[in-house]
Amino acid sequence: MLDLTKSRPVLREVNISEWDPDAKAFVKDLSGLEYVLFREYWNVYCNQDLTPDERAEGALNAFILAVVGADGQPLTNVTQIGEMKNLSFRPVTRVLAMLLDPDREDDSLKKS
Repeated sequence: MLDLTKSRPVLREVNISEWDPDAKAFVKDLSGLEYVLFREYWNVYCNQDLTPDERAEGALNAFILAVVGADGQPLTNVTQIGEMKNLSFRPVTRVLAMLLDPDREDDSLKKS
């Protein structure tokens, strides 16, 4: 039987320098429940019948769910969504791409 107490989350670094050039951010592996939530947020983001504001909230909720610091703690929270909507969307698209492909690395880190 597997010893699940030995499992550790995998963290993949992601570039969020458009928001904070000094921040170290990572996309964490999602648990089963978190993955279900991510798919719900993804569906909101992709739903053309919603307003752009609602769709952006879906993407930003996915970002908040998955992005942590090196200590594994969230870097953002839902109270910041209003502010986040006014920032560059590039960090969000990087995170979404990494969530959709668990083997993907952030190529923009090689340019930094």
